[in-house]
Amino acid sequence: IILPAEDQEDSTAISDLKSEDFPFVLIDRRLDDCETDCVMSDNIKGGYLAAEHLIKLGHKRIAFVKEEYSKTSSIHDRVLGYKKALKDYGLEFNSELVFSINKDKQSKKTIFNKLYEFIKSKKPSAIISIHDYLAINYIMKVCQEKGIDIPNDLSLVGFDNLEAGKHLNTPLTTVTQYPDKIGFNAAKLLLDKIDNEAGLIHQIYCPVDLI
Repeated sequence: IILPAEDQEDSTAISDLKSEDFPFVLIDRRLDDCETDCVMSDNIKGGYLAAEHLIKLGHKRIAFVKEEYSKTSSIHDRVLGYKKALKDYGLEFNSELVFSINKDKQSKKTIFNKLYEFIKSKKPSAIISIHDYLAINYIMKVCQEKGIDIPNDLSLVGFDNLEAGKHLNTPLTTVTQYPDKIGFNAAKLLLDKIDNEAGLIHQIYCPVDLI
């Protein structure tokens, strides 16, 4: 059972395993250029639920803050769900409201400055964060430093339902995943693969909920 690295561009490890017919299952994200058995959250639904919640609160300028990994399917699908909700509710997608950070290549100070500049110049009334860690440790901290009140000045939705998000002054609205369901389905799928060597490829999407 393998959780792929966030950027698979330089790795052939998984395609090598596939060519050797080694039984394995990916969790959390699929690889678009290598079809394999995979168990993951319904990230499109998660992105949709987050955007829909904000739209129903009356927001029209909803930003999406993510990490730069272009080949990570979980990021791609969450953005896809966000775009779909905008379309379904008659709002136009604006690429200027999608902001990417790179924690590997940028210092925290640089990210803080760029993030504040983005909020100040693009003026979103709400932000969807790709995950709770980014929401709590970057977006909320920038807002605290710059006197931007959440949720009065800026609404925020995360993804993952981290325990830390429940104990903030303003508890974080978030999309929860069910890792126990992912683990159970991945183990079951792997055992089926071991028992039946030549089987169909399965991609299982586990449910998500807005909390």
